[in-house]
Parts: sequence; C-alpha cells; structure tokens
Amino acid sequence: MGNLKDIEPDILVLRSRKQVDRIVRWVGKDKQRFAALMKLYLSRPGGQARRGGQVLDGDAGQDDKISRHAAWVVAHCVEQHPNLASPWLKLIVKKNQEPGIHEALRRTGMSVLQYSEIPASLQGTVANVCFSYITELKISIAPRAAAIKVLARIAEHKKELALELRTAVEQMLPYSTPAFRSCARHILKSVPKGEPLNSREEEDKFLNDWLLKKR
Repeated sequence: MGNLKDIEPDILVLRSRKQVDRIVRWVGKDKQRFAALMKLYLSRPGGQARRGGQVLDGDAGQDDKISRHAAWVVAHCVEQHPNLASPWLKLIVKKNQEPGIHEALRRTGMSVLQYSEIPASLQGTVANVCFSYITELKISIAPRAAAIKVLARIAEHKKELALELRTAVEQMLPYSTPAFRSCARHILKSVPKGEPLNSREEEDKFLNDWLLKKR
C-alpha cells in the first residue's frame, strides 16, 4: 500500500483488527490519505445491499462492504488523530441522517463525533441525530450509548440540553437492555442536572412538550 490508488483493494479485503491497524498507521496524520479513506466511506450507498429481502454479499454488496470497512478504519484514525475529522464533520452527520444506514456506519458516525470538537453551528443538528438514536430501540447498543456521550459533551456548553438528555434516557431505560441501562446510567453521572423543575405541574409540562417534539 504505497499510494492512494492502493487503498480500495486493501479496504475491501479487511478481515481483522491487525489489517485495520496497518491502514491506520499508513494514514497517520496525512490529510490527503484520510480524504481518500473518507471518500470510500461517504460515496457508497451506506445501507445493506438486498435482493428479495436477503442481504447480499458477492459483487452486488461490494459497494456496501467497502463503505462499512472504510468506516471501521475511519473510527480508529479519528480516535488517534481527532483533528482529521474536522473538515468532514458536516458530511459525517449528513451520512448519519440517511434512512436505513448500516449499523457500522452509525457506530462510526457516533465514534467520530465522540472524539471530535463539534462546532457550535453543528451542535443543534448533531443533538437531533443523537436524540433520534437514543429513542430508537431498533438501533444497537453501541451507537445509542455513544450518542449519549456525544450529547453529554454538548450539554457541558448547552445546559438546557442536560435536562432533555436525562429525560430522554430515563424514558427509554424501562424498554432497553440491561447492558444499555448500565451504560446509560454510568454516562449520566457526568451530565449536569440542569435547572430543577419547581413543581409536578412544571415537570408534567416539560415531559409533555418533550414527547410532542419527538413525534
């Protein structure tokens, strides 16, 4: 893997963390190499290739496989070098708003946001995506837990989100798996409690307003 043209074949045949680490080392802090990786991640369909209700593997599912494998590498690159993601954050968030995207892409999107400094101009959109993940039980634990972490970081600067985050998570706990409940409660320990509600009527109004926004 000596130049940018070599990256797609290597991405396609990824099978192990050792192979991922090899590409991560090759990318390093190089913005041009990271851009080549991001193009594979973002330019592919991002859903699961299907026919007759069955997920396809072979050639028909190759584009999806490249996107998922590229996402795997992107997550580890950004974990080591968070600044690499800065120019790509808007596109990554947009990718995570696509309907029916693969769980691997959801995980990567949340992982990137977890390690990145999210600009104020993007925080509202990111918060909406994260809340949609938290309140969707069909999404797996990893991206939902990461979404809570991302929102917790935003809530450090936007105190009004703290109460909404706590409300969203606590409303979902009875319907979630034990693993998610444990993870969520651990993360919430670091979330500001927000302004207390002064009465049961005020609490009911807040909850009713929050539920209306989620419809």
